[in-house]
Amino acid sequence: MRKNIFLLRGALAALLLCGVCAFAQAADFPVDGSVYRIQSVVDGLAMTNGDSRELGTEIFMAAVDENSAGQEWAFMSVSAEEPLFMIYNEECGVVADMALISSAPGSLLQWSVTASSNQIFYVKLVDAQEGIVQLLNASDRGAAVTSDGTAQLALGDNLESENTYFRLVDLKKKCDIKDIEECTQKLEYQGHLN
Repeated sequence: MRKNIFLLRGALAALLLCGVCAFAQAADFPVDGSVYRIQSVVDGLAMTNGDSRELGTEIFMAAVDENSAGQEWAFMSVSAEEPLFMIYNEECGVVADMALISSAPGSLLQWSVTASSNQIFYVKLVDAQEGIVQLLNASDRGAAVTSDGTAQLALGDNLESENTYFRLVDLKKKCDIKDIEECTQKLEYQGHLN
């Protein structure tokens, strides 16, 4: 009986340690400056700008293309306290923008870096082991980037839907962008960011 109690204590300690390790891993995901392919959990399609450099181009879902720079997105942290990121395509020099004030609000398109609320995503970790996240509007965390089963991406409010779940595939690349750092410093100085 006494031996079983020691075994049980050891098992509980191991579980607790695993939980602490999982939390530490989750706190560092996604990694600031790392480049990922953003894939729908539902159909495996990847977020892309079609390799376009044109401002205002809609970001959409397409088959994975290992050679497409338009499917390579760097997560650039804009807050030390929360998982707030701009999603930047280094090759094209643009960020994902939620177009909150436009003729089609909530459509995902690409724009130059302004670090406005349109461009700041709250990255909600769904499954750390699998790299699955939801990309929420940082200003309204009841709205998430949603793949509706077509190629379109837009903000939706059904956070229970798997159409809001994306897998971040680490491409083992780093991005070090000066203009994002300058925008972040300016916004912090003005008190817009934590």
